[in-house]
Amino acid sequence: MRPSHLLPVLLLLLPALTACPVDVSIGGIARCDGVLQGSEVTVDDLFDEDGDGWFDGNNPDCIETYALIDCDDTAPDINPGGTEELCNDIDDDCDVDTPDTEDLDADGIDACTDCDDLDPNRSPAFAELHCNDIDDDCDDTTPDTEDLDDDGYTSCEDCDDLDGSVYPDGTEVLCNDVDDDCDPSTVDAIDADGDGVDACVDCDDANPDNFPGNTEACDGLDNNCDGLAESDWIDHDGDGQTVCEGDCDDDEPDVYLGAPELCEGADNDCNGFIDADPAGEVDIDLDGSLSCEDCNDADATNTPGGPEVCDGLDNDCNGLSDFDLIGEVDVDGDGAISCLDCDDLDVNNTPGGIEVCDGFDNDCDGFADFDLDGETDCDGPDDYSGNWTLDSTASYTCASGNFNVSTSSITITDAYPSVFATAAPTPFGTFNGSFSSPTDFSASFVIAGLCEEQWTLIGSFTGPDDVTGTLSVNFVPLLSGFCYDCTPQSLPFTATR
Repeated sequence: MRPSHLLPVLLLLLPALTACPVDVSIGGIARCDGVLQGSEVTVDDLFDEDGDGWFDGNNPDCIETYALIDCDDTAPDINPGGTEELCNDIDDDCDVDTPDTEDLDADGIDACTDCDDLDPNRSPAFAELHCNDIDDDCDDTTPDTEDLDDDGYTSCEDCDDLDGSVYPDGTEVLCNDVDDDCDPSTVDAIDADGDGVDACVDCDDANPDNFPGNTEACDGLDNNCDGLAESDWIDHDGDGQTVCEGDCDDDEPDVYLGAPELCEGADNDCNGFIDADPAGEVDIDLDGSLSCEDCNDADATNTPGGPEVCDGLDNDCNGLSDFDLIGEVDVDGDGAISCLDCDDLDVNNTPGGIEVCDGFDNDCDGFADFDLDGETDCDGPDDYSGNWTLDSTASYTCASGNFNVSTSSITITDAYPSVFATAAPTPFGTFNGSFSSPTDFSASFVIAGLCEEQWTLIGSFTGPDDVTGTLSVNFVPLLSGFCYDCTPQSLPFTATR
């Protein structure tokens, strides 16, 4: 180091020198310590190879606390006091945090590589755009004026620079699906007859009645452009009638003018109507059977092949009301058909009938049960037979209406019998019941709908001519039904004979 350079260095090192060991020249060995050793001309000159006043930080003889440490002692321009130069891959100022490059336009390519670091649309990473006179990809070329098909028009002017027959002011050729003159407004096809099909496809662009897809007419022309002007005079389905003779569907042999109507959902006779029967080929009850094959198209429970039920109807449309082997009949004429009657040969035994003391199941409930101990003691300890008049009326109000139900009387035919109570108005009817003890009885009546109404009459004989009891009603919604604001009720009653 030159003496002129050493003075400022020593001045900067004075604070550090006070902290260095005193014995630093043992044996005259030079150290990078700010002290003039015996082998040094100037202080630490052996440790500043490039003479820039900063000492070799890579030399192990330079103490770590020495202030002027050089990161590269072979280059005088590289030291902590140097200026960082961009894009040279060198740490000029010995500060690894000082960037060596920058990306001013934030296009992902730094200024060392980018040909224009102020334009984010230009960098070696971008593709070259034609016809803008800009070197988009930074390759120092702008191929904006090439003429690949040698038709005299550059790619910037030509709409197809790979086809020499296509260029501006060229001749437009019809029906080739090519814009020959680079003018989109120039038509490639015409429709001279205005039938919606251009001349490139139309077999006769002078006649609007002839074009592909048209319906053949009986005019001797090729209306549908299939090459056969006479196709409408051919019987295609072999039913003996052509389209020109009235066949409305020449692909179906069962369809022609005057054909018999079938129950199949088609206009067989070509009269414009699907009319197999007067009601038409419809499914009024939506049971899957057309009216012309359904024995009752107003009732979905009656349909061909349907299951027979005990309702007196021909559910399966086989011509018979045949729920059981003898059919849905009423042999004994008691008003109950055979599939419901427990004995259709005896008019005295029928569902809901009145039990008498004869040893038979008169009411078809499965028991010959006029009284509790069987029909062996028809006298009983007491005789409550006759009409008993109730003095109470049950009234209730719902959102659906206001109903007054009067259970007017109880009819008993003998001791411990079945009990019948009548109620009004309609749709109420008869409460059916029986005795549970010599003095206690009950009867019930149910109105089934979306809201099932369950009416129950429970009574007890307190004397030969006195009855006390309770008339109750409960409301039960069925399926998706509901009962408005109806609530269960229970009202007491008394009755006399």
